[in-house]
Amino acid sequence: MEIIAATVVIALAGLSGVVRAPSGLPESGVTVEVAPMGAEPVTVVTDAEGRFTLSGLPDGVHPVRLRKGRTVVELPEVAVHENAEVLLFWNPALTADVRGAIVADAFQTGTELLSQARYDDAAQEFLRGLWADTAQSSLWASLGLAHVGAARLEDGLFATRMAMTLSPREGAYPNNVGSILFRMGRHAEAIAYYERAAQVNPGGRGLYLFNIAACQYALGRAEDAVRCYREASSDP
Repeated sequence: MEIIAATVVIALAGLSGVVRAPSGLPESGVTVEVAPMGAEPVTVVTDAEGRFTLSGLPDGVHPVRLRKGRTVVELPEVAVHENAEVLLFWNPALTADVRGAIVADAFQTGTELLSQARYDDAAQEFLRGLWADTAQSSLWASLGLAHVGAARLEDGLFATRMAMTLSPREGAYPNNVGSILFRMGRHAEAIAYYERAAQVNPGGRGLYLFNIAACQYALGRAEDAVRCYREASSDP
């Protein structure tokens, strides 16, 4: 009898970051739990500097839970790829109703300020909302736009990647990351994010191909750029 052995290779990744209190100081003693599908949850407790590191996690999208005392914060979908780095806010004093009201008001006010090119004020509003609910990817994405408007590209890149991490099924966020990288002159990296956006949101593929073509042109790859432009033009 012939016995055939199969080997399954699982890509591993890590998740690390900092948890901060409303004062801005690090929050120690918060249990961070990642629950990969079909596997036992993996936990770690934040240290005196609010930091935590989890390694050896399956690469993919997993629910994450923050817990301290009786307070629990749920992050339903967190993208854990390679070594993801996050910033999370811990504010247990707010009730669900108050939390929701702050988020809605901060998003509306911040968006109005953003439209007026008052980028610093807009950033503060979006941060106010995130202090209330750290899981709001739309606030992270808007914070990224405010930072970019104020020419803080590194801060904008981090905030937009946070949005991607918390909402990995939203195609606009990797597209935004790609656009920031393009402005930073990191064209090859930008292409990877535009390609990811096309995978997540096939309906926007034409736009993402145009963006890839612009990167290819900036890299001196004229033939590849023309091919992408043509493909984008023919994409329905």
